[in-house]
Amino acid sequence: MYWIGNWSGTREKVYTDAADYGLLCKRQDLEAVVKGLDRYLKKTKVRGAGLCRRFGVGYGVGSAGAVVRCWTEWMMDAGASKAPLSMEQGFVWHFELVPNRQFQVSEAGETREAWRFSDRKEIAYIATLLKHRWYYLRDGRTVDSDSVEDREKREAFFQGLLDSAGVPMEPLYAYGPEEETGRIFC
Repeated sequence: MYWIGNWSGTREKVYTDAADYGLLCKRQDLEAVVKGLDRYLKKTKVRGAGLCRRFGVGYGVGSAGAVVRCWTEWMMDAGASKAPLSMEQGFVWHFELVPNRQFQVSEAGETREAWRFSDRKEIAYIATLLKHRWYYLRDGRTVDSDSVEDREKREAFFQGLLDSAGVPMEPLYAYGPEEETGRIFC
């Protein structure tokens, strides 16, 4: 995925590594998963809080470009969008845990069941991790704007985050570098 950054007065694509993971667990494992993630986030002082829990309606862009209204039973997320407490966390990243099953709400107010990954209905929960890598392309070559050591520390932080769920995770979808926005989730 990419977003448009302003480097040295020029607008350039800044790339993000992003992927969706299926948690290989039972529905009743959610409490243990959340406790593990929350404990890790608090230990690493990510915003000092742990997972933020939200409920309700969200919006996305459907395949025909129309806005689609979706309802999710719950969502938990964490991330950084400003200066991090340490370079190990990176400047901009987002982690999200949601149920695979959601609901789509029509213009007439009718609700129907929808799945983030309809071909994998046996997977109860999906984790999405977006991590800005802080590189961009200039004159056809990749330019990194941080050190190898910082990138290694960030990767260790993100791997620790995924491992803290305490259950195996299966990569379900890796976003391509030229995808401007994420997948529609319902």
